[in-house]
Amino acid sequence: MILFDMILMVVSSLILII
Repeated sequence: MILFDMILMVVSSLILII
């Protein structure tokens, strides 16, 4: 599930940037 955590973190970052 590490890959899922990485994707989730990237998505969170994108949401914060937007």
